[in-house]
Amino acid sequence: MEEPIAVESVVFDVGGTLIDPVSSVGEIYASVASEHGWTGLDAKRLDDQFHEAWKSKGEFHYRLEDWEKMVIQSFAGVLEPRACSDISQHFIGGLRIPRAGWCMRMCYLP
Repeated sequence: MEEPIAVESVVFDVGGTLIDPVSSVGEIYASVASEHGWTGLDAKRLDDQFHEAWKSKGEFHYRLEDWEKMVIQSFAGVLEPRACSDISQHFIGGLRIPRAGWCMRMCYLP
């Protein structure tokens, strides 16, 4: 019999499955960046770059370093990687971003 594996955490992917963000990823990223002094960022570009990064992400374990890499790729050509590290904490665990707003998918409502 195999030894049981210790479970460190359980991750549920609810964004885009059970709930949807009211704002686009790019709008959320631009909003948080503006709080850190980087204003006037193109939300559509950030959104497009996030979706490209997500499609090409390969192995992804939802760790801090995985999300930080995703943020850096989303801001490529817009902000330096070091600046992205300063703001990436806001994007870890996206449900904690109150400004994003979430709506329940209608098919899951009673």
